Amino acid sequence: MQLALIPPHKYLKTYQDESDLFMCLAPFLEDPAYFEFFVQKAREGKYVIMDNGAAEGKLLTGKEQMQWALALKPHEVIAPDYLHDGQKTRGATEQFLDEHYDELAEHNIAVNAVVQGATLEDALCTLDTFEADGRIEVISLPFAGLDFFSDFNVPEAINKTQRNALSRLWFTKTVYITKPVHLLGLYQPLELSYHNDTIRSCDTSLPFKMTLVHDLILGSGIGEKPDFGDEYFTSSLDNVQSLAAHNIRELQNHAKNKFN
Repeated sequence: MQLALIPPHKYLKTYQDESDLFMCLAPFLEDPAYFEFFVQKAREGKYVIMDNGAAEGKLLTGKEQMQWALALKPHEVIAPDYLHDGQKTRGATEQFLDEHYDELAEHNIAVNAVVQGATLEDALCTLDTFEADGRIEVISLPFAGLDFFSDFNVPEAINKTQRNALSRLWFTKTVYITKPVHLLGLYQPLELSYHNDTIRSCDTSLPFKMTLVHDLILGSGIGEKPDFGDEYFTSSLDNVQSLAAHNIRELQNHAKNKFN
């Protein structure tokens, strides 16, 4: 499985060799240094995915996404999605494709669509819609949006990290998805080992967030994922780089299925 690590912004170059591909967060593209980093990666032939800003609460319009995509020239762009709302996500993705697909195809930029849904039925409807649309090349399972385990009466003793990870695991192990699948964000390192045969790639800031709370990623995974807001992106790792290196290495081992 390929990993796109998302460090705090000032460490993009420091950890660039640890990623197999690169995730560009659209809300930060107005920062010239951030934008230029990903432009350079695309020019080097590195695989660059451009996100839409939904996870950061700053969803770009389709027109804004296209402006940045044409300037950046990523290999893949993530269509608009709305957390926990399959119907709205399906409508926004279809509109984005109707308005911009031809221009994206002209520049060889693939479209990645995100499965959302307030219920399991809603999420499955979204997946079926995206599977049937030939303009969509990649399917993403989101970090937020698939917490439907209340449908299955999972005990409340299971924490949010475990519950959401199980939701995505259910999808990849139970539902046949024909297109390449990307995990948007990561709840639990064990996801990588369990998903290894079904997932193309995953983007994550987890090794750095664990480092910032002075905690370890282990072969047994983690307990609860640390909770950060936008302040994460300006955090300092200057005094904890050995711990960050450990956590990156352990996460990569999970991605290589070394703990199974």
